Amino acid sequence: MCRAVTCAGAIVCAALVLAATPTPSLAENTSIDAGRLVVSLNGKPFRIEEFNLDQLGDSLIVTSNSWLVTSPALSQVDWIVDSTTRTISYDKGMTLVLSAFDYALKEYWSAAAAGPDTMRRAITLGGLDTAYTAYREINGAGVGEQLMLPPGRIFILDPPLFTTFTLIARSLKGRTFDSRPITMMVLAPRDSVVAVTVTDLGNETIRWGARPVVARKLRIADLKTAFTAWVAQDGRLLRLQQPEAGIVVERQAPKTPPARRRPPGTK
Repeated sequence: MCRAVTCAGAIVCAALVLAATPTPSLAENTSIDAGRLVVSLNGKPFRIEEFNLDQLGDSLIVTSNSWLVTSPALSQVDWIVDSTTRTISYDKGMTLVLSAFDYALKEYWSAAAAGPDTMRRAITLGGLDTAYTAYREINGAGVGEQLMLPPGRIFILDPPLFTTFTLIARSLKGRTFDSRPITMMVLAPRDSVVAVTVTDLGNETIRWGARPVVARKLRIADLKTAFTAWVAQDGRLLRLQQPEAGIVVERQAPKTPPARRRPPGTK
C-alpha cells in the first residue's frame, strides 16, 4: 500500500524538515572513519569515492562523494598519488543519518548530475516507525511516495555509491555468525527492497597496500547478485568484489614511507 504525491521541490521540502531538526553542538562531533575507495571496472580505475563517518550526539552522519576518473591514461597508482589532476567536481553525492547505537535509518538524501539533468533522491521517516516516504526529483519536479517500512535494519544501496558496504562491514564487527539476513533498499528507476544474506567465510590473508593483512571474508548476496568483501579486524572495509560485473572496490591504503638508506660504511 502506498500513496504518491506529485510536487515540485519535493527534495527541498525534505531537506527543510531535516534542517529544522535540533542537532548537538559541534563539540560532540567525533570522526569514526574516513577514506577513499577506488572503483575499478575490468581491471581499470573507473570511479573514485570519498566517504566520512562522524558521530554527532546519538546520530551517525555518513557522507560520500563519487566522481569519474577523468583521464583514462592514469593508472590506479598514479591516480591515488596525484588526485589533483581531477578537473571536475563529483557527479554523485549522498548524506545518510543513522542511529549511532544500532544503525537504524533516520534520513537519506542524494544528488546526481548527468549532463544537463540533476536527479535528487530522499528517504524520510518523519517520526514514524512503520512507514517511510521516498522522494524522487528530476530538474525540480518530484514525486513523493509513502510506503511500508520493512522490519529490521535497512541499508540503502544507491548506485554507483559503495559506502553502504563500509557500513555493513562495520555493523558486523565483533559479531559471530555463520550467516545472517539483512535488508537492502536499492534505489533505481524502480526501487526495490531486497532480502540479503551475509555469510562468514572465515579469515583470509590478502595483500592490501604494501603489506599482508589478515581480513575477515564475507559473502553478501541475494538471489541474483553476490559480492565478496574483505574486512579488517577493526571493521574497516578493505576490498569488495563482484566478479560477474568485473567490479573491484579497493580502499586506499595509507602511504608507506620509503625505507631510509644508510650512509656508506655504516652498519
